[in-house]
Amino acid sequence: MFKSNSGDFDTIFVKEITKGKVEDDPLAVNPNYYEQLDVIVRHSDPTWGVHRYLENSFLGLSAAGDGNTIISFDLAAKKSWFYADSYYKNDLNKCPTQTLQGKNWEFNDVIKLQPQSQKYFERDEFITAAYWSKSKGYIRYDLKNGVFWELQ
Repeated sequence: MFKSNSGDFDTIFVKEITKGKVEDDPLAVNPNYYEQLDVIVRHSDPTWGVHRYLENSFLGLSAAGDGNTIISFDLAAKKSWFYADSYYKNDLNKCPTQTLQGKNWEFNDVIKLQPQSQKYFERDEFITAAYWSKSKGYIRYDLKNGVFWELQ
C-alpha cells in the first residue's frame, strides 16, 4: 500500500508472474529465443476522476542478445504514471545508490529513476522520479505537482 503526502491511499495488487520465450528475429529460419518475465498487477487507473482498476505488466525482465537483461519499469497507479523507457541491468548497476527513509522504513539500496523523455510532462499524472529499492522494489514516486507516494 502507498500513501501520498496529501493523505490519499492506493494499493497495487500482484496478480501473477508470467514467464515466456520470445523470438529475437521472427523472420529467421532458426531464430534464437530469449526468456521474458512479467509481473502482472492490478492497479488504480492513473486517469484523473476515474476510479477503476486495470491489469497489466508492472515490471518486465527480458534477456538481451548480448547476455544483458533489459528491465522495464511500468509504474502506473492512482493519478500517477511513470513514462520511462527500458534500462539495461548493467547500466542500472552503475547507478549510485542512496539511502531513503520513510515513516516506517529505511533502505540504503535505492536508485532514483527518471523518465528519459519529457514528452508527457504536461499531463497531471506525470511521475518525475521513481525510487527503486534493489531489495524491495518501488518504495516512492514523485509527481510534478509536488505530491509524492510512499510505501507503507
